[in-house]
Amino acid sequence: MSSARGFALVAVALAAAACGGGGKNGGDGTPQPVSYAVRIALTGPGAVDVTGDATGRCEATCSLSAKAGGQVVLTPVPGEGATFKGFGGACSGIAPCTLDVNADLDVTGIFEATPAPAEVTLTIERTGDGQGAVTSDPAGVACQAAACSGTFASGTRVTLTATPDADSRFEGWDGGGCSGTGTCEVVLTAATTVSARFAKGAPGTYALKILSYPGGTLYAAGIDASGDVAGTFSASTCCESQVFLYDAAADRVTLPLPDHTSARSVAMNDAGMLLVMLEDGKTYRFQDGILGTPLGPMMTAQALNVRGWAAGWVEVGPGPLHAALDDGTAVRDLDPDGTVPSTASGLDAEGRVVGTRNGVAVVFEASGPRALPVPPASSALDVSDTGLVVGAAKRTFKWTEQAFVSDLTTGAVTLIDHPSGTVGMSLDHVNRTGTIAVGQLFTSDGAGDAFVYRSGKVEPLGALVQLPDGTRILNAVGVNDRGQVVVSLRDTQGTWTTAILTPR
Repeated sequence: MSSARGFALVAVALAAAACGGGGKNGGDGTPQPVSYAVRIALTGPGAVDVTGDATGRCEATCSLSAKAGGQVVLTPVPGEGATFKGFGGACSGIAPCTLDVNADLDVTGIFEATPAPAEVTLTIERTGDGQGAVTSDPAGVACQAAACSGTFASGTRVTLTATPDADSRFEGWDGGGCSGTGTCEVVLTAATTVSARFAKGAPGTYALKILSYPGGTLYAAGIDASGDVAGTFSASTCCESQVFLYDAAADRVTLPLPDHTSARSVAMNDAGMLLVMLEDGKTYRFQDGILGTPLGPMMTAQALNVRGWAAGWVEVGPGPLHAALDDGTAVRDLDPDGTVPSTASGLDAEGRVVGTRNGVAVVFEASGPRALPVPPASSALDVSDTGLVVGAAKRTFKWTEQAFVSDLTTGAVTLIDHPSGTVGMSLDHVNRTGTIAVGQLFTSDGAGDAFVYRSGKVEPLGALVQLPDGTRILNAVGVNDRGQVVVSLRDTQGTWTTAILTPR
């Protein structure tokens, strides 16, 4: 080949390569790049997340390669305590920015730190009608007045403690993320207000609600789970008595059986059902204005459980009284082989019945009465749904010297001696959960008092409630799971009335 011909072939090959043998060409024949650079420059505490045809996180400055003709999305990520002020260059605004990659791109972003205040204020507000103090750890708050405040370095964890006065109680916190009656912990990053509620009356004391109805006296028979009370209204004029109901929600006493003017309420269960004895001498279930069929013949009822079963006794021919149970379908003699008197005075939701047989406290089981492991001359008076039996033990003369709690599940027995200054006591009623029982204290002068038994302590009710001058508590008639106690009161003129004690 001649040298001239060789040069010609090289020239042709170079021309072919220039026309598209190695890449993409533009309209003018210029090769186009397959990617472009996305250059990002940031100031301040923050970063930018890059997604799409290029991915990564950019802090300070960076350069990413993105596919030509593609898209990338830039999302600002402020650092802790910082805010994003906006994009510049190929992007703008503070929202995530979407870019079409058709050329090299330059983007800027600005973040600014939000300075925390050097000090923040904690304000304590006190609410309620009680008195008490609020203090802080670390020191800075010490409230004795209606309100106070203190200043703390931002970020400080402050623990607040409320201490009620002797005649007040602390009811809880509001604000600052705090609640309940324990200590309040708050981390201060901004001005914060916390309220502390104090109320009159030391813990364990009661508010008094006296019930009344014109023209007569109310004698309570029981209290239900809602705080409603039932009993007997005795007219001031001769010989009239009616069933009464106190509706706690409406705060109203009514006489729901006005056509029966020789009637009385015998018992009330936790669901608001009553046992009422009418002028025909029969006992009926009564609930929601409906008078049911009478209990079995010759049945005298003493107690009513939440299922509407009644316990008491029946007369068995010329023989002694026998403890009995009416479950709504039939009356069952609980002591069919008995030759001595027996009575039933309490039953739980499952129908376990307790009472007394010839002066011995017993539980009536399928096999017959079983004596409880308590001292002689005792009476079982009530039983909780948890199987705790309460009653009176060791009768001497006309009082019982002890009260008792007997656990049907474990067999454990707790004997409670009457307090000094009294001559006897009895535990008469227990709530369904077995947490609170109430009873009566006897004194030699006949004055006495009712008491509440909880957490192993005997607490005379007369010391836990403010009574009208000259009025005293005679006995406790019932207690519910809210701790409300219904009691009988008597004043110096000998006038009786019914009252509800509600825990403060």
